[in-house]
Amino acid sequence: MAGGRRNPRTVRIVVVLIAIILAISGAVVFYVLTQSSACNFSSTDPLIFDQPERPDTLDPHVTFSTPGWGIVQQIYQTLVNYNGSSYTTYVPVLAKSWSVSCVRMSTSPTAIRSTPM
Repeated sequence: MAGGRRNPRTVRIVVVLIAIILAISGAVVFYVLTQSSACNFSSTDPLIFDQPERPDTLDPHVTFSTPGWGIVQQIYQTLVNYNGSSYTTYVPVLAKSWSVSCVRMSTSPTAIRSTPM
């Protein structure tokens, strides 16, 4: 490059790259501005619940994970709940009264099956 002249091929490549970058940027801006919001709520006061991980299920009979119970306890009411910090006394939620039975159930499969296999 004598005398500070630029190679015409390099100038064309730089111009083409700048044009491609501007075209892609314009397409992204157009897409973002014309895209409708994915959160079209019919309610003006929606419940949004953020979890650090996904729950295993929202079925209260089979969930066993902490995120699952976090959501289940906000949706479903239980029959009884713990009385403050005591894990041995309970307060009614949906139940009006209850009794504790000391009957022991057998874990033998023949004792719990109701129909023969």
